[in-house]
Amino acid sequence: MNIDEKAVRLGQIYAQAIYELAEQAQLIDVLKNDFDILASLAAESKDLGTLMASPSFHEEQKKHLISDVFSGKLNELTMNFLMVAIEHNRMRFLPNIIAEYIELWEAHHGLHRVKVVVSKAIETAEVERLKDSIAAAINGQVRLEVVVNPAILGGIIIRHGSKVIDNSIRNRLQLTVKEITKQRGIHGV
Repeated sequence: MNIDEKAVRLGQIYAQAIYELAEQAQLIDVLKNDFDILASLAAESKDLGTLMASPSFHEEQKKHLISDVFSGKLNELTMNFLMVAIEHNRMRFLPNIIAEYIELWEAHHGLHRVKVVVSKAIETAEVERLKDSIAAAINGQVRLEVVVNPAILGGIIIRHGSKVIDNSIRNRLQLTVKEITKQRGIHGV
């Protein structure tokens, strides 16, 4: 498992754990707000993240810093979570944890993240029509991310959670070539 896969996996595990605790305590929205604050601070200052991931600072120093900076500003559950993350040397994964928690929060509130890949930029009106069509298909609100990738040649790729619909020209060409080579008994293409 490479470092990116590890970061994603640990983000999922820790986010799920804190989400379940927040749900039991009826603090899902409160923790979402706390994580928004943390994400905003992390975006503004890379120094905090660097300091938290640094092996040069001891666990107790990190805990004191977090307490000094966030005491009274974040919910007790969030503070306890941060202390556990420090104890297990997981603060470098905090951005992943926050992103995963926000996805869980969005799902709880009926919001679905959908990513579409297109070969060229599409107009705002077309994006809205696409968003409305997807929302109707999944029967929920959609947060749509549009990515332009000329390599797909045309068509569209839609990702929703673990589901992918690849209707790109590139994919259709690849499938066609595979089918032709299979029918003709050609190997190694």
